[in-house]
Amino acid sequence: MNPPVDPRVAALLRRVAKALEGIRYVVGGGVAVVAHGYLRHTSDVDVFALESARPKVLAALRAAGLHIVPIMDPSMYAAWPSDATADDIEVHVDILFTPIDIEMWAVRHPVRVVLWGADVPVMRPVVLAAIKFLTGEER
Repeated sequence: MNPPVDPRVAALLRRVAKALEGIRYVVGGGVAVVAHGYLRHTSDVDVFALESARPKVLAALRAAGLHIVPIMDPSMYAAWPSDATADDIEVHVDILFTPIDIEMWAVRHPVRVVLWGADVPVMRPVVLAAIKFLTGEER
């Protein structure tokens, strides 16, 4: 089943999955929630990877035509297609290189799903719930 989504988010997920083939990462956030069968609006793809993979992840995404900017260098970046218009940058990738134990565990123990034509590793539901609990976020 492919839940409804902004087609730009689906295209971006496919692009990210193709770019990161062979690199250990996991998709979290709203996309992972949707992958587990819950309807949720999302305008970004949250990618988590280990710090040791940072050079490979950033190089692969750049090679896939994504423009990357540091948000909190060296642990968080944002990326969007280089040809994106001002209206399109709301659809983006958040890239997090995590030192947090539960997120590192999630990178090492993902669930593989096919979503919107992309075969991607996603966070397990229990990890998504734990992260929300630990951050105090309601959604």
